[in-house]
Amino acid sequence: MLRAAALAILLLVFAAIPRAQSQNPDNDSRQIDAFLAQPQRASKAGDRNAIAAMIRYPIIVGIGGLRVPFADAAGLLARYDDIFTPALRDAIARGSSGVVVEIVDGQARITSITVPPHADESSVAVVPPVDAPSGGARKQEPRRIAIRVGPLPTQIPGVLARDGADTLILYLPKGRLASVRLERVPVGAAVIRVVHATTGAPLAARPSADGRFVSGRPAENGDYKIEVRRTDNTDEAHLPYVLSLSLK
Repeated sequence: MLRAAALAILLLVFAAIPRAQSQNPDNDSRQIDAFLAQPQRASKAGDRNAIAAMIRYPIIVGIGGLRVPFADAAGLLARYDDIFTPALRDAIARGSSGVVVEIVDGQARITSITVPPHADESSVAVVPPVDAPSGGARKQEPRRIAIRVGPLPTQIPGVLARDGADTLILYLPKGRLASVRLERVPVGAAVIRVVHATTGAPLAARPSADGRFVSGRPAENGDYKIEVRRTDNTDEAHLPYVLSLSLK
C-alpha cells in the first residue's frame, strides 16, 4: 500500500512514469524520489548547465502548442529562457506538472518538458512593450518573443521614435504557416521585414504592397528576425504599434 501511494504521488507530481520500462520498481521509485529535488535546487539556483545535464536527449519540448525537438544540451541551452520560463520554474519548485521523469539506462532523467502557458488560452496573448525612448532615436536591443499556435493571434505592442526601428526575435518551426501583421499605424508610417536570423533569407518572397503584412512557411526550423521600421518621420511624437502574429 505504501509503495502504491508513493507511486501515485510521483504520478501526480511529474506526470505518468511508465512501469513497462522498469524491472525493479522499488529501486526506480527510490531513484526518482531522490532525483526530484535536483531540478528544484538547480532551477532555484539558476544553474542552466546542471538542468541540461539532467535531461535525456533527444527530447521533445512543448512550447506554446508546438512540439519542438532538441537533439542535445547545446540546442536546449540556446533556448533555455524560452523553455524554463518563470511559469515552468514555479511549477518545478512547487512539484506540479511540467516535466516527466523516467528511469533511462538505470538513471533518473527528465524525458519530456511542457512549458505552461503564460495566460489563459481563451484570451489573446499580449507581450508588454519596451519603454519609449525619452530623447531622440536610439537603437533598441532585440526582444525575444514567443508565438502561440491556434486561432487567436499573439499581439506584441511597441513604440517607435522618430527614425526609429525595433527588432524582435521569434522561433518558427519548419513548414508551419506564419503570419505577421503590423497594426494600428497609418499606411506609410512604418513597415516590417521578416528574415531568418542567421541566413537573412526572407520568410516570404513577396510581402504586401504596403509593407505591413508578411506571411510564409519557414524552410527550416530556426530563429527569425522581425524588423519594424518607421518610415514617416514628419511627426516628432512617438509612434505606437501592434504586431499581430499567428501560426497554423
